[in-house]
Amino acid sequence: MSVVKWVIGGTTFDLNPSEDTGWVVDVVVAEQHPPGAAYDILQLGGTKSAVRVAKGVTKSLTVKNAIAALVGTTAVFSDHYSASNTVYVKEFKTEMVNDISNLPPAGTFKYQLTLVKR
Repeated sequence: MSVVKWVIGGTTFDLNPSEDTGWVVDVVVAEQHPPGAAYDILQLGGTKSAVRVAKGVTKSLTVKNAIAALVGTTAVFSDHYSASNTVYVKEFKTEMVNDISNLPPAGTFKYQLTLVKR
């Protein structure tokens, strides 16, 4: 199987993530609340949506801004094995890396991307 670059919402990553959890599915455990509590139990069992967290570096301001614009939206995601899923882009945190490669207008950014499978 060949490895390809990640694509999300039509944007191709310049570098694949260095850390990737893969799709993680947590089991739901029902919570009990005292009678009269203002809480509802919405799901009694089963599993939560699959979540994937990836961390890495991008050297492209265009890629960083395009992914940041997807936060809070649904997009088609294709990973390094070309497996495609529709995902909700939950979070995209970035932090500038202080090194010589950050001369304007370029930039190197560490990121953490959280996706939820639809």
